[in-house]
Amino acid sequence: MILLVFRVFLVFTFLEITLAKTCDERLENLENLFDSLQLKLEDQAFANNGLGNSGKDALKMKLEKEKRDLERRVVSLEEALTDSNRQMHLLKARVSELERKNQKQETRLATVEMNNRVFEMKSSKWETFLNRNAQKQTKQIEIANENDSPPNPFGRSSSNGEDFSETKGELPTTKIKHEVPVQGYSQMDDVPNVVVEKRGLQRSQSVSPGGVAFTAYVSTRETELSKDHTIKFDSIVTNIGNHYNPFSGIFIAPQHGVYVFTWNLYCKAEGYIYSHVVVNANAVGGAYTSAYGATDVRTTTGIVVVEVNQGDVVFVRTHPLNGHNGNLFSGPDSRSSFNGWKLF
Repeated sequence: MILLVFRVFLVFTFLEITLAKTCDERLENLENLFDSLQLKLEDQAFANNGLGNSGKDALKMKLEKEKRDLERRVVSLEEALTDSNRQMHLLKARVSELERKNQKQETRLATVEMNNRVFEMKSSKWETFLNRNAQKQTKQIEIANENDSPPNPFGRSSSNGEDFSETKGELPTTKIKHEVPVQGYSQMDDVPNVVVEKRGLQRSQSVSPGGVAFTAYVSTRETELSKDHTIKFDSIVTNIGNHYNPFSGIFIAPQHGVYVFTWNLYCKAEGYIYSHVVVNANAVGGAYTSAYGATDVRTTTGIVVVEVNQGDVVFVRTHPLNGHNGNLFSGPDSRSSFNGWKLF
């Protein structure tokens, strides 16, 4: 490489000397070229010797440093990418869990809505059935009253066609002939509001069509209870107006008024039960039945007088928070019952 450069400079020197016009110019040009060549040789030697190697080492070190920096940055980026992937997996798992919970809630909501629709349909059918029965009973009572009404013994009637007795201070009553003596009455005595047949004593047909009263008891000997459990008094003794549902244990008020409700629950020895009588969602009465220290069943009776509106529901339930011990008991001589009637 040095020889090539030297030859090139010799060629240029020869040309310049040839073109020079005087010896002085030639000599001066030759000296300048020689100095320039000398400087270049020194620079080349400098680059190839000590200082040149230091520069290469410095450049190499610089490149290695930049390489290490780049490697560290790559490692950092890889760690960040790994962390991002891990967070992405966690987010995906969380989204999947939320979607599963949402689907479960939607399923539960659909089930509740379906149960509500079924309950509404059953309630509607039951109310229709009760209304039809009430209308049928009302018609039967009216027909029976018309057939059993005796002629007016005084030969006159009121302006609206109803018969009244002339007995001072007594309310008018429907009197019927009864054919079997009852508690000292002769066979031809007039007994108000009593109908006797060969099968036995029956209810009077003079019950008010608008009357409301019911009595029902639990027919199962032992009933397993839980918190906030609606007790179903499934065996009916009296259900005037058919406003009590033995299948649900719920009484539906047919009209606004003041009602009386009583209930009594039996539990076995060492048992106890907390109970409420509820109007709609409000507990209006409570009772605590305890048989601690007893050797047989024990009972407690609760009673409330409460004003309710038409369509309000009334039922007996166990306490929604307090627990219980043992099952509900109901036997032939120890009836757990629910009673109610319209006071006014």
